Amino acid sequence: MSKIGRIGIKTRGICKILNNRNVVIKNKTFSIKKPFFFFKKKKKIFISVKEKYKKKKKIKIMWGTYRANIKNLVVGIYLGYKKKMIIEGTGYYIKKKNNVLMINAGYSHIVKYLLHKDIICNINNNVLKFTSYNKSLLGNVCNKIKKIFRKSPYKKKGIFFEKENFTPKNRKKK
Repeated sequence: MSKIGRIGIKTRGICKILNNRNVVIKNKTFSIKKPFFFFKKKKKIFISVKEKYKKKKKIKIMWGTYRANIKNLVVGIYLGYKKKMIIEGTGYYIKKKNNVLMINAGYSHIVKYLLHKDIICNINNNVLKFTSYNKSLLGNVCNKIKKIFRKSPYKKKGIFFEKENFTPKNRKKK
């Protein structure tokens, strides 16, 4: 049995179970695949597996993954996830029109990036603040934006996370 899969998820009063396969978290419905099912016990949601599948290795791995993903969604809807990114460099800037980020990061053209509908972005003086309930989606979007312009190893230029350490590379000595 999966050690993480057996642990219950605190619902915080915002979860309901529909027909053992779907869970509703504050008006958003999430479903789960075939050998797994949900059940509720003392204000906690548990994910279980049918008895004949408990010995299979892939099922054990996915059991813990499903539990972690559902827990992240519950925490994300209850509290929300936030990430902060900074754009540094002369002439680098970012603008937002509707749901499209337009990034000028040292290229001859402006790079456009379409944001997902579940992500909210605020821009203030080259500081990007992202908020979402979905932790994995938020991380993927931030990493894709960061890869648009890789940081320079010699100068602090590029797109960084707020608390990211930067140690510049030494130049050749003459």
